[in-house]
Amino acid sequence: MRVLFSPIRSDDTVKYELQNNMVTITFNGRKEVYDFTDMPEGVLEDFETDFPYKFVVSASKEKGVLSIVLLNFIGKNATDKERFPDWIEV
Repeated sequence: MRVLFSPIRSDDTVKYELQNNMVTITFNGRKEVYDFTDMPEGVLEDFETDFPYKFVVSASKEKGVLSIVLLNFIGKNATDKERFPDWIEV
């Protein structure tokens, strides 16, 4: 699974747990789990959520490789690495 943390300026915090094609999101004490294990090839961009933010921006699978873009809150003093992230392998 490849993940890109797409930055947005906010003082809020969000926690992600990434494991075995699953993403667990914790925000304001609440959790949501997204399981991409059986996702077919293609792109998904419409995700149901009870959160006030759409934390899973998109997910795609191409040639068996799962790529997920997640919203990432960054502070006003964010580092260049946080402001201009690279894809990571999980």
